[in-house]
Amino acid sequence: MISSQPPATSSWPGNPAPADAGGHVFLSYRSDDAEFTLLLAAALRRAGLRLWMDRLSILPGEDWRNVLQAALDSAVATSACLASLGT
Repeated sequence: MISSQPPATSSWPGNPAPADAGGHVFLSYRSDDAEFTLLLAAALRRAGLRLWMDRLSILPGEDWRNVLQAALDSAVATSACLASLGT
């Protein structure tokens, strides 16, 4: 079974994109698809893509609404992961 927690920083390829850094792909997903999306994000990062994903990029104590909006505003693209489509 895959953990719903993000991998430890040392094992995660690349660093999460700061919300205001720009130049990243904003990765959106359904909470039911979180495990699959984490695997997808790891594969995409290994391929060199810079991603922003809430579970990997929002730090404890941050105002998630502001961080999320900043990440959307500075993204070069957005991608929606619809792995299960409600099944």
